[in-house]
Amino acid sequence: MENQVIKTPSGIEVTIRSYLTGRQQREIDDIALSATTFDSETNKPKMTGLDAEIIRKIEDKTLEVMVVAVDGKEDNILDRVLDLPALDYSFVIRETDKVVKSGGLTNDKKK
Repeated sequence: MENQVIKTPSGIEVTIRSYLTGRQQREIDDIALSATTFDSETNKPKMTGLDAEIIRKIEDKTLEVMVVAVDGKEDNILDRVLDLPALDYSFVIRETDKVVKSGGLTNDKKK
């Protein structure tokens, strides 16, 4: 899997995956689906609303599967990202969300 090195606003290098595998996407989706119920009248899925805990679990899982290294270190990824300054943390969240939502980095994002 090809990776991309991004620099946070304060200059910390963070290595992220350039795309998710189907298996990784499913792991993230399963968390969101755990908050879904089925309407017995329509037999259709019904989202009752995402509470903060589910949103955090989705965010944590996304970071775990998307971030490969923080400042060259590949262990304790979630803790390393959470320990970044808030500005850098938000930057990493935005960059990983872009990859997840787009299905992968486009060639113009790869440098």
